[in-house]
Amino acid sequence: MAVFGKKEKVSKKVTSIRPFIVRTEKVSRELKLAAKNLNIDVNLLDFELISTQTFIRVIERGKEKSQPTEEEAEDIEWEEVEYEDMKSLTEKETMLNPTFFIKQIYEVEIKTKEKNLHLSEFNLNIGANGLITKVVATVKAGSRLVYYSDLKTDIKSLVVNKKLRAGLFVGLWDSMLDDGIDSLVAQVRVADDFTFEDNYTFVVARTNDPKPTVNDAMLLHYNKKVQNEDEFGRIDYSQRGFVKSVEENELVMEYVKPQIGTPGRNCKGAYIAPKEPVVKHEPTFAITSNIEARESDEKIEYIAKRSGYIVEEDKTYDISDNVDVDEISFKATGAVDAGIDNDVTINISQLDIYKDAIGVGMEVEAKEINIEGNVASGASVRSQTIEVKGQTHQTSLIETEQATINTHKGTLYAKEAHIERLENGSVEADVVTIGQAIGGNIKAKEVYIDTIGSHVTIEATKRIEIKIFQGRENKFLIDPTGSEENAQILEKQKEEIKQSKKQLFGIKKELDKKLKTLSANEPAMIEIKKRLTSYKRSGIAMPIAFVSKLKQFAELKEIIKELKVEYEEKHKRDNLLNMQHDTFQDSIFRAKVMNRDKWRGHNEIKFHMLNPEIDVEVVPKEGSKNNMFMVKKIERGDEEEPRFEIYESEITEDS
Repeated sequence: MAVFGKKEKVSKKVTSIRPFIVRTEKVSRELKLAAKNLNIDVNLLDFELISTQTFIRVIERGKEKSQPTEEEAEDIEWEEVEYEDMKSLTEKETMLNPTFFIKQIYEVEIKTKEKNLHLSEFNLNIGANGLITKVVATVKAGSRLVYYSDLKTDIKSLVVNKKLRAGLFVGLWDSMLDDGIDSLVAQVRVADDFTFEDNYTFVVARTNDPKPTVNDAMLLHYNKKVQNEDEFGRIDYSQRGFVKSVEENELVMEYVKPQIGTPGRNCKGAYIAPKEPVVKHEPTFAITSNIEARESDEKIEYIAKRSGYIVEEDKTYDISDNVDVDEISFKATGAVDAGIDNDVTINISQLDIYKDAIGVGMEVEAKEINIEGNVASGASVRSQTIEVKGQTHQTSLIETEQATINTHKGTLYAKEAHIERLENGSVEADVVTIGQAIGGNIKAKEVYIDTIGSHVTIEATKRIEIKIFQGRENKFLIDPTGSEENAQILEKQKEEIKQSKKQLFGIKKELDKKLKTLSANEPAMIEIKKRLTSYKRSGIAMPIAFVSKLKQFAELKEIIKELKVEYEEKHKRDNLLNMQHDTFQDSIFRAKVMNRDKWRGHNEIKFHMLNPEIDVEVVPKEGSKNNMFMVKKIERGDEEEPRFEIYESEITEDS
């Protein structure tokens, strides 16, 4: 903001002049001229405004409203505006008319500057915005005023003085000036002696701001979705936006049409003409039926009519759903983020056995991914469905719903996984089907393996089934809490049972306490009742103490009744929670570990029980075959916890 009227260094030499009167359009120019003629410092001069005359002229140009030339304006005489007509000069139609001109001539008395002792500690400056359409006065923090009757008059004179020095009009567009000064003076009057702790600002003039001209622009919104900076502002050069995915009904592009602004007028009376817009981004491309153009007066919006990714070819924009590449690597594409909810399929075909289809450290995300080749170390892949015809590195990560993998060595999270060969990889899914397992970790609801080797750990909630058993040192665990969902349910049940028992204990303790009090006071209450009956027959007034005791006894019985009802309800709730917990465990009695081949070497089978929380295990007898292992509960009476036992049976067609 521009600041007017800042103090300059004043000469120490004091010179007095004889006051004289001048008529001028520019007071500051007259002050400088007088200082030069008198050979004194301009800061030693001051002035007093005697009168102001306002003049206008309007050039009639018919319907044309463009700004006239200086030659055209000079041919028109100025007309003075009377005070009562000044209000019309603030009307918007007049203010924004380029053929309207206005000026002010001031009659001022130039004299030697005299110090106003009342304002000696009052530091006020005025400033304006860049277009000088708003002028504010700022009282600097630390300024001090003591109230006196002419305070408002002196402050207003000071503001007007500074406005004139800055070449600003007075008496026009400053209707808010009095309100601003009144508010300031009111604070001083209340305090009598007032110091400004902070800068104090108020508006002294306001005119019409112009509306800026809008240059045309082409906004490629689909490009803005590419974020290649981390939270610390560091650039990740792998995030280059190789695939620009969009969703149906998404705004993908936007052409902002050129719009000429509206004019304004500043506080010096000057007309502010709007700039002509710059036009250099008009659309020269075509779009297919997959993109809809919606046009208005201000813009053209290009809306995706389907999800996919943006394709530009031969100056035509389209939305496609298939991306075919030889490889995804730092050099070739960078990371690819098409979004798992957008209809984009990525097909990667890398036939060179010495190269990876998805390179080291690459991140890939799409709805469907088909990989003919390998997934390298540190690669991270997310999708709804994925097929890997090569192998995955041991440090790779795949998150999907449906996975089909030839050779898996890395980490896989899925709903359903089909793996031809598991080599020490990790799999977590609902259902896992494996052709051959040679080491590795599997966690699922159901696991089906054609051929199992050695050192495979399998954790399931329902079923483990092996067709051909070739290895040894394998571990099989049936655990109803194995899945994350079940573990959360169980944890919630445990917490609810814990809280239920805590509440039951509290209610029972309070109930026993009340029953004990009732029992201790019951004989006394019976005696009181007999006495009250006798008093009633004899017509004697009943003692207040007896009546109060009976009332307390009745309230105690009512509290006991309510506690019994609450205890019964909580007890039912506790029984229900325990039944739900037992039902949760009951699923383990239907779970099974099946080996349709012969058991070889040392292998372990465990069933994880919940109530009580123990593991029941067995080591299948080497050489036994075509058998199935399940667990059963053996009741041992009400006083003892049940015992659990793993039993073996032959596999049948219905197993």
